[in-house]
Amino acid sequence: RWRSCCDGRCHRAIRPSGWTGIWLFWRQSGADGPPIWEMSATCHGNHRASINANEYQSFSSLIMECKSFLSSNRSEMIAMSVKIDDWNGHEGDLAGVKDTLRNNVFSDSVFHISADMPNLGPVRGKICLFNRIDNDQTIGTPIPWQHNTTGQHVPADATLGRKYAFYVQDHCEISGDDPGSVKLADFEAAVTNGGTAPLLINFATAVTGTSNLFGVYINHGVINYLATTMPVRVGWCLFDYAETSGPTEQFGAVSCVDLIIGSNFRYWGL
Repeated sequence: RWRSCCDGRCHRAIRPSGWTGIWLFWRQSGADGPPIWEMSATCHGNHRASINANEYQSFSSLIMECKSFLSSNRSEMIAMSVKIDDWNGHEGDLAGVKDTLRNNVFSDSVFHISADMPNLGPVRGKICLFNRIDNDQTIGTPIPWQHNTTGQHVPADATLGRKYAFYVQDHCEISGDDPGSVKLADFEAAVTNGGTAPLLINFATAVTGTSNLFGVYINHGVINYLATTMPVRVGWCLFDYAETSGPTEQFGAVSCVDLIIGSNFRYWGL
């Protein structure tokens, strides 16, 4: 089983000038590619072309950044999930999009695709690739889930090229007067309900308000929850601002990153 881990830039996305936003666990990105499109930028959700909102770095620079990180940190791996957030006028060319990804991007030997749950040792220095576009195993191991799920167990399906089950909480659009409390309850429930799954994916941010313009951040609530209950398995946790610290009675000032990594060692040494 995977160790628990955390990323501080989960919701930093990237948009290609052509068609898509690609989600990554640990990072998010999008890309265009010749001969259909030129490489461009990435996005998180619709890139709101009229004001260039939700638009970030180029996809090629993201891949370079990931490879540079792995080169400097050879004991690490990156888990990347691919999802189209903004087709940008190319909705009818799924085949072309996938050909571009398959031949111009994911052909790099740094990418790893497997139907089996990878062991950490063999994938150190690799980008483990997961597909949320469709069920095509050539552009990543398929990990489909329902949009805006408050908690979902997805069974293993060898016919899709994934021999292990996973549990995911991705309640990303929340209405009501107290979305932070709702999101924190979702996060805590996922640790309880998904803690025995081979893979747990637990999102700790969301959006709310008119047109989902406002972020929902639960970092301090997660810090208090982890420091108080000290669960030993919290899965892959995705945050914005994960390095933000907060006071705890048990460990002093710590961040979500400190606690999530510490959960692998039963919080010893924090």
